[in-house]
Amino acid sequence: MGELIVVLRHKKGLMLLALGLTSVGLVGCGNQNTEVVNEQVSIETESVVEESVKVVNEPVSLDIASLVNSEANTDERFIFDTETGTILLYKGTDLNVVIPEELGGVKVRAIGDSAFNSHETTFKITGVTLHSGLEVIGDRAFSINALTVLDLSVCKGLVSIGDHAFIANKLTDLVLPRSVKELGQGAFSNNQLIHVNLGLVEDIG
Repeated sequence: MGELIVVLRHKKGLMLLALGLTSVGLVGCGNQNTEVVNEQVSIETESVVEESVKVVNEPVSLDIASLVNSEANTDERFIFDTETGTILLYKGTDLNVVIPEELGGVKVRAIGDSAFNSHETTFKITGVTLHSGLEVIGDRAFSINALTVLDLSVCKGLVSIGDHAFIANKLTDLVLPRSVKELGQGAFSNNQLIHVNLGLVEDIG
């Protein structure tokens, strides 16, 4: 077993190319055989070197599409945690917001704390459309806005509404789906509620 180190000169310096060469079995011995071995090694070496240089100099072709994040199509209006399925913050400008069922192929299961709080968004939304897959609405999630209508009846899987989730809006009617078990402290305080149906809530903060 022998090893040949080929030094290639490059405009940015020296590039070392290590080539492992297997020994060639020969019958007999003597100078003639030695010359044949040297000739074979020389030919194989040149072939390998040429091929190596060709590979090194050949431009690299990348499949850009395969490098694109699978979540590249996520709605940029939302900062979204894909591990928990939680909308963390609304960055859009629509006053009437539709909560998508999925973002980047991941189901939206929760609205995070203060996600739509006007102190965070710097403006007040006037409407919000929720969906059936929503399970949790966090603390102060929609606080201090200008909501006049809120349809929670579509949220068949909604289990928890956090503290002050809808505080300081303009809601007049409230009907909670029967799935809601936890209602946070002051979740709907400072509204203009006339009709209220708390469904089957078991725990009120």
